[in-house]
Amino acid sequence: MRGPLLVLAIVLSVFGCKKERPAPTEGVAPAAPGQAPEAPPPPDQPYVLTSEKLQAYLSYQEAMIQVYAGAVSDIQALGAQADAGRYQGPIGGLAAAEEVMKATERRAAAEAEARKATGLSERDVDAIGKMVTDVISKRSLASAMSVGSLIEEMEKLKAAGPPEQKEGLEASISELKKQQEELQSLTEERRRYGSGNVDLLLTREKELTRNWEALMAQAFGGKR
Repeated sequence: MRGPLLVLAIVLSVFGCKKERPAPTEGVAPAAPGQAPEAPPPPDQPYVLTSEKLQAYLSYQEAMIQVYAGAVSDIQALGAQADAGRYQGPIGGLAAAEEVMKATERRAAAEAEARKATGLSERDVDAIGKMVTDVISKRSLASAMSVGSLIEEMEKLKAAGPPEQKEGLEASISELKKQQEELQSLTEERRRYGSGNVDLLLTREKELTRNWEALMAQAFGGKR
């Protein structure tokens, strides 16, 4: 039986760790041959998404699905080796740490290659990734919760129920409608990222959702 701490270390290292990079190049897309590198934007400048950046990010997501699939394979291989008893004792622990480091480096190199291939900077990936996670996860939650159907059922209960229950049901319905409005309008996300950015994301919601769900499946389930 593999040690739980070893498995946890493998998962966190392969999926969660990023190598530190020099700060001066953060937010700067790779320069084309013969061109001067783009100057990094001020750190407090709001990120402005464009159609071109969004298309590039979709391509980046597709590449990362494959990267995460490779990471899952690494985890499975390391887990099998642990089950076989390869990593027992101090020497085995060092061997496990070395394999985890190699897997982490492969993932970091693949991420860097995906950014380079799509022309995205680290700032692009981080900024767009945060928007996508917040917006798409909330939209997925809204779809899963079926708040509208729940409101309809509660309206029926209020109409058919005794008068003494109506006040409580009205309060619950009012709260559900507020939640529905928040989930649909993305008020908090618009405040945080700007309505222009959110509206642009929603023009590619179907593709972003498909890729986001595939990445989540890889990270937490090992499946696409």
